[in-house]
Amino acid sequence: MLKKSYKTDRLVLLQSDPALAGQTLDFYERNKAFFKEIDPLREKLFYTEDFQRRALARDLRGARELTALRLWLRPKELPENAPLIGMVALGGITFGAFRSAFVSYKLDHEWTGLGLMAEGLAQLVEIAFEDIGLHRLEANVMPRNTKSIALVQRLGFENEGLAKRYLNIGGVWEDHVHMVRLNEPTTREV
Repeated sequence: MLKKSYKTDRLVLLQSDPALAGQTLDFYERNKAFFKEIDPLREKLFYTEDFQRRALARDLRGARELTALRLWLRPKELPENAPLIGMVALGGITFGAFRSAFVSYKLDHEWTGLGLMAEGLAQLVEIAFEDIGLHRLEANVMPRNTKSIALVQRLGFENEGLAKRYLNIGGVWEDHVHMVRLNEPTTREV
């Protein structure tokens, strides 16, 4: 059902694989300061190739079991060994009457402002709705992250309210705007 990779106009989206451990570690190390405001506190162990290899193996199992899906972004014009520039993911995939998942995403600080995350997320939404058959996607964004809120709004996500003290980010329980997109036709453009 799921492919090992997907392509958009400018990106290749690669399914997690332990062979990418060095590249994912490089991605997180390059962006450590940039992600500090949006990530949970990270132990030193997180910034090791062994940790990344094990995390990628868990991601791969999650994709096989359809409980999660993480896709790593690489610009199409760059070679296969080029650095990864971001990721998009579905977490907590639930079937039955709910058919839902949480959306998460990150982009390298040097690649922001080019529309690449919108392109990668649009592909993830398509996979979630068309390939996996989900009904609902949820993206939770801190209110101060206005660029991220604008991004998901452009992709058809709507504000369903404020989730108080929703996630522990940088050691603080942060409020998040609860953004949702249903698997229904939308008139919004990317």
